[in-house]
Amino acid sequence: MGFGSKYISPPSDLTSVDMNNENHQRHVTAWLVYAVKALELDRQKGLSRAPEYWTPLQFKLILVLDDEDGSIFGAIFEYKPKTPASHGSPSYYVFAFRGTLLKCGSFKRDLELDWDIFRNSPHDSRFETAIDIVREVVANVGDTDMIWLTGHSLGAAIAMLAGKTMAKEGKILKTFLFNPPYVSIPVEKVIKSKIARGALRCAGTAAKLAFAFIGVIGNNESEYEDLFADLSRWVPNVFVNPGDVICCGYISYFKQRKKLEDFGFRCIANATSHHSLGNKAMKAVGLTKGSKPLHLLPSANLFVNESRSKDHRSHELRQWLRLRPDDHLDLTSITCRYT
Repeated sequence: MGFGSKYISPPSDLTSVDMNNENHQRHVTAWLVYAVKALELDRQKGLSRAPEYWTPLQFKLILVLDDEDGSIFGAIFEYKPKTPASHGSPSYYVFAFRGTLLKCGSFKRDLELDWDIFRNSPHDSRFETAIDIVREVVANVGDTDMIWLTGHSLGAAIAMLAGKTMAKEGKILKTFLFNPPYVSIPVEKVIKSKIARGALRCAGTAAKLAFAFIGVIGNNESEYEDLFADLSRWVPNVFVNPGDVICCGYISYFKQRKKLEDFGFRCIANATSHHSLGNKAMKAVGLTKGSKPLHLLPSANLFVNESRSKDHRSHELRQWLRLRPDDHLDLTSITCRYT
């Protein structure tokens, strides 16, 4: 998931980067994900174009993360402004992970991991490598505010798993997830009628509530509640497109939770938020043994790209890439907090 295998025009030079500005944050993290993709393209083509994508952002490459097949799936970048502030500029470290690349040098391996994500079984060496190096850098740097995670599609799933793992250990890392996979029926995409979508969401909520009730009777529900409570302080920024069948499930997921909360049914919103009907269906047919769905999030800032919802490229990373950080993107947002 991620797909395209061609270089695109690099971003414009930035005279300064405001790391507290939402537009700058999205701009920098999306381009650094693309820089990782360029690193892998360089490896396969014998070129060296990747620095074109991080140098204008005033970052430098610290470490490349490669897989058992030699393919580059991630990298660590450090913010190094050309003109540091008089009091000294803080060092930001960004872990970036690319999505699936449709090139023979990495395609097979990427698809294997896509299948692992779909089956909710992220136990491969690539995931372990990412988590281990994130944990090591967090221990060495100390200040978690200076360490960010970002990824697109498959890379977003890796960043999400790393963010969840660190949050469970009490380390909250700022996270940016572009088109992360959501394992479910893409209601927003395949069902055109608003009434039908609403009815299906209500039916899904009722089914999840039933599973939650069964879990309470069987004394299994507290495990999920404790996990979501542990993760609730971690609030990733999630960027999705309603035209993208891979990630649009997040729109229904958070919209339904928000509606329940607005009507005063926060307890129902919380009880149903950690149940995945898709995961339960796959468990029933033996496709997965994972009990805790990777894609479910207790809290998030959800950003929906409304400008290209009917475009066939709605899953591509390039929809989030602009030459300058303040170039227009038609975004709507939803904020959910698990309390």
